[in-house]
Amino acid sequence: MNPEQRIAIVKDFLNKLGALEIEAACEHVAEDAVMLFPYLSQPGPYEGRQRIFEQFNSTLPAFWERMEFSYRQWYSCDDDTTVIGEFDSRAIQKGNTGTYANQYIAVFQFRGDKLTLIKEYFNPALLTVKI
Repeated sequence: MNPEQRIAIVKDFLNKLGALEIEAACEHVAEDAVMLFPYLSQPGPYEGRQRIFEQFNSTLPAFWERMEFSYRQWYSCDDDTTVIGEFDSRAIQKGNTGTYANQYIAVFQFRGDKLTLIKEYFNPALLTVKI
């Protein structure tokens, strides 16, 4: 699998999350995947596809009507299993009560066509203020 194919999978994963198609998004996640947010003090890491699905399913629909991502830059790594993305989000809060926006740098590792690591860096202060 080449870097462009991995990037396409990550974009599809994020776009499906943004559309709140969480089950479809998690089809890209390996059974033994790990997801973590290093700048959040808790909770996590989330281990396993089911736990990752549960986390997204219990949070995203509770707070957002939808979330849109704009992609700024992608980097492929020499190990041929990792891509790093820079992207922005804009989300409509539930009940159209406002918007949430943030910037991200995220590391995505693969085994074949499945995500095995999702490590997302973003400004948690923006998340705390908006929720």
